[in-house]
Amino acid sequence: MSYQSRLDAALAAITDHNNSVGESADKIDCDTFVANLKKMGGTSEAALAACTWEDLEHCGIPRILARSISGIFRDRTEPDDDPVKDAARLKPEELVAKYDLNDPYSPYGKRLKSITHDKFVIIEDGKINIGASQKELRRIMDGFASRDQINVKGQVLKTYRIGEKPGRCVGEHCIYGTPLDEDGCSDKGVAWGSLSLPVQQLLNIAVFDTKELQPNRYEEFDLFDMVSGKEFNHLALRYPKAAVKFQELENLGDLPRLAIQMGNGNNEPNNPFGKNRTY
Repeated sequence: MSYQSRLDAALAAITDHNNSVGESADKIDCDTFVANLKKMGGTSEAALAACTWEDLEHCGIPRILARSISGIFRDRTEPDDDPVKDAARLKPEELVAKYDLNDPYSPYGKRLKSITHDKFVIIEDGKINIGASQKELRRIMDGFASRDQINVKGQVLKTYRIGEKPGRCVGEHCIYGTPLDEDGCSDKGVAWGSLSLPVQQLLNIAVFDTKELQPNRYEEFDLFDMVSGKEFNHLALRYPKAAVKFQELENLGDLPRLAIQMGNGNNEPNNPFGKNRTY
Protein backbone atom coordinates (compact mmCIF):
# COMPACT_ATOMS: atom_id res chain seq x y z
CA MET A 1 0.00 0.00 0.00
CA SER A 2 1.22 3.49 -0.78
CA TYR A 3 1.46 6.30 1.78
CA GLN A 4 -1.75 7.89 0.52
CA SER A 5 -3.68 4.60 0.39
CA ARG A 6 -2.68 3.84 4.01
CA LEU A 7 -3.74 7.32 5.05
CA ASP A 8 -7.03 7.04 3.13
CA ALA A 9 -7.78 3.68 4.80
CA ALA A 10 -7.08 5.20 8.21
CA LEU A 11 -9.40 8.14 7.48
CA ALA A 12 -12.10 5.69 6.38
CA ALA A 13 -11.73 3.87 9.73
CA ILE A 14 -12.01 7.19 11.57
CA THR A 15 -15.11 8.08 9.54
CA ASP A 16 -16.68 4.74 10.53
CA HIS A 17 -15.87 5.54 14.16
CA ASN A 18 -17.40 9.01 13.90
CA ASN A 19 -20.57 7.57 12.38
CA SER A 20 -20.83 5.07 15.22
CA VAL A 21 -20.51 7.61 18.03
CA GLY A 22 -23.18 9.85 16.51
CA GLU A 23 -23.23 13.46 17.64
CA SER A 24 -21.22 12.90 20.81
CA ALA A 25 -18.06 14.77 21.72
CA ASP A 26 -15.99 11.64 20.93
CA LYS A 27 -15.83 12.40 17.22
CA ILE A 28 -12.35 12.73 15.74
CA ASP A 29 -11.50 15.60 13.42
CA CYS A 30 -9.75 14.05 10.40
CA ASP A 31 -7.82 17.19 9.48
CA THR A 32 -6.50 17.56 13.04
CA PHE A 33 -5.45 13.91 13.07
CA VAL A 34 -3.53 14.24 9.79
CA ALA A 35 -1.87 17.45 10.99
CA ASN A 36 -0.79 15.82 14.28
CA LEU A 37 0.43 12.71 12.45
CA LYS A 38 2.61 14.73 10.10
CA LYS A 39 3.85 16.88 12.98
CA MET A 40 5.08 13.69 14.69
CA GLY A 41 6.92 12.65 11.51
CA GLY A 42 4.34 10.49 9.78
CA THR A 43 5.18 11.85 6.36
CA SER A 44 6.29 8.72 4.48
CA GLU A 45 5.22 5.15 3.95
CA ALA A 46 8.08 3.87 6.08
CA ALA A 47 7.22 6.28 8.90
CA LEU A 48 3.61 5.08 8.92
CA ALA A 49 4.73 1.46 9.01
CA ALA A 50 6.81 2.25 12.11
CA CYS A 51 3.94 4.07 13.82
CA THR A 52 2.70 2.39 17.03
CA TRP A 53 -0.75 2.58 18.57
CA GLU A 54 0.79 4.64 21.39
CA ASP A 55 1.95 7.17 18.79
CA LEU A 56 -1.57 7.32 17.40
CA GLU A 57 -2.98 7.92 20.87
CA HIS A 58 -0.83 11.03 21.01
CA CYS A 59 -2.50 12.08 17.74
CA GLY A 60 -5.89 12.00 19.46
CA ILE A 61 -7.04 8.48 18.46
CA PRO A 62 -8.78 6.31 21.10
CA ARG A 63 -6.75 3.25 22.11
CA ILE A 64 -8.70 0.43 20.42
CA LEU A 65 -9.11 2.41 17.20
CA ALA A 66 -5.41 3.31 17.41
CA ARG A 67 -4.53 -0.42 17.46
CA SER A 68 -6.65 -0.94 14.34
CA ILE A 69 -5.08 1.98 12.47
CA SER A 70 -1.56 0.93 13.41
CA GLY A 71 -2.37 -2.42 11.76
CA ILE A 72 -3.45 -0.56 8.63
CA PHE A 73 -0.20 1.38 8.62
CA ARG A 74 1.84 -1.83 8.95
CA ASP A 75 -0.10 -3.69 6.26
CA ARG A 76 2.32 -4.96 3.60
CA THR A 77 -0.28 -6.30 1.20
CA GLU A 78 -0.72 -4.66 -2.16
CA PRO A 79 -4.14 -3.75 -3.60
CA ASP A 80 -5.51 -5.97 -6.34
CA ASP A 81 -4.05 -5.02 -9.72
CA ASP A 82 -7.51 -5.47 -11.24
CA PRO A 83 -9.40 -2.21 -10.46
CA VAL A 84 -12.75 -3.99 -10.90
CA LYS A 85 -11.88 -6.50 -8.16
CA ASP A 86 -10.32 -3.74 -6.08
CA ALA A 87 -13.48 -1.62 -6.31
CA ALA A 88 -15.65 -4.61 -5.42
CA ARG A 89 -13.84 -5.23 -2.13
CA LEU A 90 -13.63 -1.62 -0.93
CA LYS A 91 -16.03 -0.01 1.51
CA PRO A 92 -18.07 2.97 0.24
CA GLU A 93 -15.86 5.49 2.07
CA GLU A 94 -12.75 3.89 0.57
CA LEU A 95 -14.27 4.17 -2.90
CA VAL A 96 -14.61 7.92 -2.38
CA ALA A 97 -10.87 8.15 -1.77
CA LYS A 98 -10.26 6.33 -5.08
CA TYR A 99 -12.74 8.32 -7.15
CA ASP A 100 -11.26 10.47 -9.93
CA LEU A 101 -13.29 13.48 -11.12
CA ASN A 102 -11.77 13.12 -14.58
CA ASP A 103 -12.57 9.39 -14.83
CA PRO A 104 -16.15 8.98 -13.57
CA TYR A 105 -16.61 5.70 -15.48
CA SER A 106 -13.78 3.92 -13.68
CA PRO A 107 -14.75 0.85 -11.59
CA TYR A 108 -14.65 3.05 -8.48
CA GLY A 109 -17.00 5.64 -10.00
CA LYS A 110 -19.34 2.96 -11.35
CA ARG A 111 -19.61 1.23 -7.99
CA LEU A 112 -20.24 4.51 -6.19
CA LYS A 113 -22.98 5.30 -8.69
CA SER A 114 -24.52 1.87 -8.05
CA ILE A 115 -24.63 2.74 -4.34
CA THR A 116 -26.44 6.05 -4.83
CA HIS A 117 -27.45 8.46 -7.58
CA ASP A 118 -27.74 11.27 -5.04
CA LYS A 119 -25.41 14.24 -4.62
CA PHE A 120 -22.62 13.69 -2.10
CA VAL A 121 -19.34 14.63 -3.80
CA ILE A 122 -17.94 17.87 -2.36
CA ILE A 123 -15.37 19.69 -4.47
CA GLU A 124 -13.10 22.33 -3.01
CA ASP A 125 -10.46 24.22 -5.01
CA GLY A 126 -10.94 21.83 -7.92
CA LYS A 127 -10.34 18.70 -5.84
CA ILE A 128 -12.57 16.28 -3.98
CA ASN A 129 -12.84 16.99 -0.27
CA ILE A 130 -12.55 13.33 0.66
CA GLY A 131 -13.48 13.61 4.33
CA ALA A 132 -16.56 15.76 3.73
CA SER A 133 -17.65 13.60 0.77
CA GLN A 134 -17.28 10.42 2.83
CA LYS A 135 -19.38 11.93 5.59
CA GLU A 136 -22.09 13.06 3.16
CA LEU A 137 -22.18 9.64 1.50
CA ARG A 138 -22.60 7.92 4.87
CA ARG A 139 -25.37 10.38 5.72
CA ILE A 140 -27.26 9.43 2.54
CA MET A 141 -26.69 5.72 3.15
CA ASP A 142 -28.19 6.20 6.61
CA GLY A 143 -31.41 7.34 4.96
CA PHE A 144 -31.12 11.12 5.00
CA ALA A 145 -32.10 13.15 1.94
CA SER A 146 -29.35 14.52 -0.27
CA ARG A 147 -28.52 18.22 -0.08
CA ASP A 148 -27.63 20.73 -2.80
CA GLN A 149 -24.98 22.37 -0.63
CA ILE A 150 -23.42 21.84 2.79
CA ASN A 151 -21.42 23.87 5.26
CA VAL A 152 -17.80 22.72 5.51
CA LYS A 153 -15.95 24.59 8.25
CA GLY A 154 -17.89 27.79 7.61
CA GLN A 155 -17.73 27.57 3.82
CA VAL A 156 -20.84 26.68 1.83
CA LEU A 157 -19.95 24.14 -0.86
CA LYS A 158 -22.11 22.64 -3.60
CA THR A 159 -22.66 18.88 -3.79
CA TYR A 160 -22.37 16.85 -6.98
CA ARG A 161 -23.41 13.43 -8.24
CA ILE A 162 -20.92 10.92 -9.57
CA GLY A 163 -19.99 12.12 -13.07
CA GLU A 164 -20.66 15.78 -12.30
CA LYS A 165 -18.10 18.46 -11.63
CA PRO A 166 -17.99 22.26 -11.67
CA GLY A 167 -18.14 23.68 -15.16
CA ARG A 168 -15.59 26.09 -16.55
CA CYS A 169 -16.37 29.02 -18.79
CA VAL A 170 -14.83 29.50 -22.22
CA GLY A 171 -15.33 32.12 -24.87
CA GLU A 172 -18.31 31.84 -27.23
CA HIS A 173 -17.99 32.13 -31.01
CA CYS A 174 -19.75 35.42 -31.73
CA ILE A 175 -21.00 34.15 -35.12
CA TYR A 176 -21.80 30.46 -34.61
CA GLY A 177 -22.38 30.30 -30.88
CA THR A 178 -19.93 27.42 -30.40
CA PRO A 179 -17.08 27.25 -27.84
CA LEU A 180 -13.72 28.84 -28.57
CA ASP A 181 -10.54 27.20 -27.34
CA GLU A 182 -8.28 28.69 -24.66
CA ASP A 183 -6.55 30.80 -27.32
CA GLY A 184 -9.87 32.26 -28.49
CA CYS A 185 -9.85 30.24 -31.72
CA SER A 186 -12.64 28.34 -33.44
CA ASP A 187 -12.39 24.70 -34.51
CA LYS A 188 -10.90 25.91 -37.78
CA GLY A 189 -8.29 28.01 -35.99
CA VAL A 190 -9.89 31.39 -36.69
CA ALA A 191 -8.97 33.81 -33.89
CA TRP A 192 -12.35 35.36 -33.13
CA GLY A 193 -11.19 36.02 -29.58
CA SER A 194 -8.65 38.52 -30.94
CA LEU A 195 -11.50 40.92 -31.78
CA SER A 196 -12.50 43.41 -29.11
CA LEU A 197 -15.43 42.34 -26.94
CA PRO A 198 -17.70 45.18 -28.18
CA VAL A 199 -17.03 44.16 -31.79
CA GLN A 200 -17.82 40.52 -30.99
CA GLN A 201 -21.02 41.57 -29.23
CA LEU A 202 -22.08 43.75 -32.17
CA LEU A 203 -21.51 40.89 -34.60
CA ASN A 204 -23.42 38.50 -32.36
CA ILE A 205 -26.40 40.87 -32.31
CA ALA A 206 -26.18 41.30 -36.09
CA VAL A 207 -26.39 37.51 -36.52
CA PHE A 208 -28.88 36.45 -33.86
CA ASP A 209 -31.07 39.53 -33.32
CA THR A 210 -31.23 41.83 -36.34
CA LYS A 211 -30.25 39.17 -38.94
CA GLU A 212 -28.23 41.80 -40.85
CA LEU A 213 -25.30 39.41 -41.04
CA GLN A 214 -25.98 36.04 -42.73
CA PRO A 215 -22.97 33.85 -41.87
CA ASN A 216 -24.13 30.94 -44.06
CA ARG A 217 -23.28 33.05 -47.10
CA TYR A 218 -19.55 33.07 -46.31
CA GLU A 219 -16.71 30.75 -45.48
CA GLU A 220 -15.52 31.34 -41.93
CA PHE A 221 -12.10 32.68 -42.96
CA ASP A 222 -13.68 35.10 -45.43
CA LEU A 223 -16.12 36.26 -42.79
CA PHE A 224 -13.30 36.92 -40.36
CA ASP A 225 -11.35 38.85 -43.00
CA MET A 226 -14.43 41.08 -43.49
CA VAL A 227 -14.46 42.25 -39.88
CA SER A 228 -10.89 41.78 -38.66
CA GLY A 229 -9.06 45.06 -38.06
CA LYS A 230 -12.25 47.10 -38.37
CA GLU A 231 -13.19 49.58 -35.65
CA PHE A 232 -16.51 49.30 -33.84
CA ASN A 233 -17.85 52.51 -35.43
CA HIS A 234 -16.99 51.25 -38.92
CA LEU A 235 -18.89 48.01 -38.34
CA ALA A 236 -21.76 49.94 -36.73
CA LEU A 237 -22.25 51.72 -40.06
CA ARG A 238 -22.38 48.36 -41.84
CA TYR A 239 -24.86 46.90 -39.32
CA PRO A 240 -26.90 49.93 -38.16
CA LYS A 241 -29.80 47.97 -36.69
CA ALA A 242 -27.38 45.91 -34.62
CA ALA A 243 -25.66 49.14 -33.46
CA VAL A 244 -29.00 50.51 -32.20
CA LYS A 245 -29.79 47.23 -30.47
CA PHE A 246 -26.29 47.26 -28.95
CA GLN A 247 -26.97 50.64 -27.34
CA GLU A 248 -30.32 49.45 -25.98
CA LEU A 249 -28.81 46.32 -24.46
CA GLU A 250 -25.83 48.26 -23.10
CA ASN A 251 -28.20 50.67 -21.30
CA LEU A 252 -30.00 47.66 -19.78
CA GLY A 253 -26.74 45.96 -18.82
CA ASP A 254 -27.80 43.00 -20.96
CA LEU A 255 -25.22 42.74 -23.73
CA PRO A 256 -24.32 39.19 -24.87
CA ARG A 257 -21.91 37.62 -22.36
CA LEU A 258 -20.28 35.48 -25.06
CA ALA A 259 -19.28 32.87 -22.48
CA ILE A 260 -20.17 29.19 -22.42
CA GLN A 261 -20.09 26.95 -19.38
CA MET A 262 -18.54 23.60 -20.25
CA GLY A 263 -19.69 20.30 -18.81
CA ASN A 264 -21.99 21.18 -15.92
CA GLY A 265 -23.13 17.57 -15.69
CA ASN A 266 -26.84 18.32 -15.96
CA ASN A 267 -27.21 16.34 -19.22
CA GLU A 268 -28.72 19.38 -20.92
CA PRO A 269 -28.86 19.13 -24.71
CA ASN A 270 -26.39 21.19 -26.70
CA ASN A 271 -28.11 24.16 -28.31
CA PRO A 272 -25.52 26.24 -30.18
CA PHE A 273 -28.06 28.87 -31.22
CA GLY A 274 -30.05 29.08 -28.00
CA LYS A 275 -29.50 30.95 -24.78
CA ASN A 276 -27.49 29.81 -21.74
CA ARG A 277 -25.65 27.28 -23.86
CA THR A 278 -23.87 24.42 -22.10
CA TYR A 279 -21.45 21.92 -23.69
